[in-house]
Amino acid sequence: MARLLLVDPNILERALVAQHLRERGYEILESNDIEEAKQLAREHDAALVVSDAAKAEMAASEAGAAAQPVARTARAPRLVGESAGMRQLREEIDRLASLSGTNVFIVGEPGSGKSTAARALHAKNGAGRPFVQITSQHVCELLLSSRIVKGNATPEVEQLWETGGTLFIPSITELSPELQLRLVRLTEELELRNGPAVRLIAALCDDPQRALRAGKLTKEFADRFPVTLTLEPLRRRKSDILPIALYLLAERAAELGRTPPGPSPEAMEHLSRYDWPGNVRELANLVERILLRQCERVDIADLPSTQGAVRRIDYRLPHDGIDFADLERAVLTQALRLARGNQTRAASLLNLTRDQLRYRMAKFGLFGPLAPEEGV
Repeated sequence: MARLLLVDPNILERALVAQHLRERGYEILESNDIEEAKQLAREHDAALVVSDAAKAEMAASEAGAAAQPVARTARAPRLVGESAGMRQLREEIDRLASLSGTNVFIVGEPGSGKSTAARALHAKNGAGRPFVQITSQHVCELLLSSRIVKGNATPEVEQLWETGGTLFIPSITELSPELQLRLVRLTEELELRNGPAVRLIAALCDDPQRALRAGKLTKEFADRFPVTLTLEPLRRRKSDILPIALYLLAERAAELGRTPPGPSPEAMEHLSRYDWPGNVRELANLVERILLRQCERVDIADLPSTQGAVRRIDYRLPHDGIDFADLERAVLTQALRLARGNQTRAASLLNLTRDQLRYRMAKFGLFGPLAPEEGV
């Protein structure tokens, strides 16, 4: 059972995350303090999972600012990639940076990075102010009630009402129409009282107009959002896959105090061919599994066997049939010749693991030297 140590001064948010992870089989330890957590991680052989708020507090402490009140803000995340869609997203976020009170919809498939985009937007003009995330109807109720009952909120929420900042709703269509209406009234109240600017960022998987027609959004809520940012799925920006994978490997390995394993050329090609239906989240989960195995190099054998694009083969079976064993042997032979005997590369060409390839090679006695095909 994997053991994780969650470090976050926001007790409510941490408890919700811990419950979610325990339900999925993780053993969870919790702490408020980063230094205490480091010691606990060593004693219990646990991987540290440090929230943005805890990282900000740690950075301030290391800079000699421990005696000053720490503004718990989201660290500036990197929007990795140079595809046209990612460059456009960065440009739009830069333009929105000066409009602190403008509410924004972020639309994208599950796992496409809506939370990262929201934090990147906040970081552009939210320095020193909190980034508060509404993760459920219950959390939303607590947040709204904190405007009426003082002392009924976390320090981040109290600071939000005092200084302004960002209120992020990761899945607005899961909030009831009543809560959507109460959020609208909250923003109206802040405007009427000339209070601090609180930007609402609401994420959803579908176009806001379609969500509105389906009854998942109220018109009163949608009317408060003049801007929509759209995130392309990973399959439409293939050139971003490798930079994101390498970035995630380096970042997560650094958090675990390890040297990131380097992918082989075959593994990199393998990653780029896959469509990633789960988007960046699926890629991040793969990185976690690779690091848990503590391998020094990422190869095709380390990747799930379902990786790789499925391509249609235009082959017509002769009317008199074939010997399938002969066909399989011929395909294996061609793959080995194209790969110049490199078994890892040959396995990639056939969307097999190296062990699966070697099993078939042994089956047909193909362990002798094979000359490459002409022109290869």
